[in-house]
Amino acid sequence: MMDEPLNLTPGQERARDAVRALGQVPAAAAFRERLKQEFVSGDIARQKVLKLDTRPGFLGWLGKALLPAAAVALAVAMFFILAPGTSWKFKGITGQGLVAVNDVKVDASDVQTLARLIKPGARIVVPEGVALDLIAGDVLLLELDEGADATVPQNPGRGAGEVMFSEVATGELRLKTGPGFPGRQFNVRTPEGLIEVTGTIISIFRGPELTCVCVFEGEARIGQDPETMDLIPAGQRKVMFLDRRPPMITEVMAEHIQGLEGFLERNKDVF
Repeated sequence: MMDEPLNLTPGQERARDAVRALGQVPAAAAFRERLKQEFVSGDIARQKVLKLDTRPGFLGWLGKALLPAAAVALAVAMFFILAPGTSWKFKGITGQGLVAVNDVKVDASDVQTLARLIKPGARIVVPEGVALDLIAGDVLLLELDEGADATVPQNPGRGAGEVMFSEVATGELRLKTGPGFPGRQFNVRTPEGLIEVTGTIISIFRGPELTCVCVFEGEARIGQDPETMDLIPAGQRKVMFLDRRPPMITEVMAEHIQGLEGFLERNKDVF
């Protein structure tokens, strides 16, 4: 009968793997010889009481031998389970108006309330003329602009291969990946398609019945679904349509370049 699988968290799995990776200590020759004799004589099948060698210095030696491995295992486990990870922070806002966070309307000047309400999974709607910036450590920088309606991704984890998600219903989302991003992936979904970010500076504009993705630096994979993804390089944009007509790939328009340059200028203090 197979054991039921354990429902471990990612941190617990990493701690388990770290303990399993510790080097094994080979059995002493005397112990192997005694075990062999007990097996041959049949004594190994009889119940025994475990006795520790109480000679002076033995228990101290045993503790010194086991302590380093145990300390390493405990340190690894505590790091992955308890150490705080990178989280999304409110970075700044420009313009005037009411920002909605999960349908709670907050004046753009009330930065303390905005910082408290903005969390992973929150839906943020900014009015025209307001640009709101979010940052996750050295991993990712986001800006919601042009009446954006978008969700905040989950907090970045610690491991490579992690995928974060966001949705953009309307408006423009600009983003820049940081030095802590390599090995991760950020996926953005709109009604018209999917954008896979693996290290780049791009803008994602969702207008009436279309999505326009402009790549300013690096590259991104863009498509209507996972089977129609194109690798779009810097200086190019891909436009996808809600009616599923063939997408269009052309050069980035000047207005989107200006928007991205303004985004980088406002956030030149990071990355």
